[in-house]
Amino acid sequence: MKKNYLFIIKKTQDGKPGEVRRTYQISHKDGKAVDKTLIKEERIEPTPTLFLMGKSGFPTSRSAFGRSKVLVMSATAYDPSPATIGPGATGRTRMGLIATYGHVAVDPRVIPLGSLVFVEGYGFAIASDTGGAIKGNRIDLCYDSRSSALAFGRKKLKVHVLRKSA
Repeated sequence: MKKNYLFIIKKTQDGKPGEVRRTYQISHKDGKAVDKTLIKEERIEPTPTLFLMGKSGFPTSRSAFGRSKVLVMSATAYDPSPATIGPGATGRTRMGLIATYGHVAVDPRVIPLGSLVFVEGYGFAIASDTGGAIKGNRIDLCYDSRSSALAFGRKKLKVHVLRKSA
């Protein structure tokens, strides 16, 4: 018997980028700055965007998603630059969208293009791209920089394929 799960997704906290605040003492001579000395450096950590995802109990204003399947996939990462993909790179996905964080490449026989997915350790994404090496239970996560993509490496991750519930 196949279980049908209904998941409700609710955004509970907006993310904020981190920042570094530096305080300098500036020495002037004849009205012009001639020396700058760092007095204090304060680091403010980034705040992640948080979503609650559960079977029930989170009231939503727009919609709920059902989980159609959960796959354990071999995950790699890429960035859409010509340096990574090659000279023919357009920066667009197979669906014609701008390739950026939140887009993933999949085998459309496993996950249909246009599907909303939740990749554990990455977040929500749209299956909007394909790749020559992406066959079967493989997924390629798009990052905005080459260094982030290379730092990701290769991992086994759970991928929740979601469907919109009525």
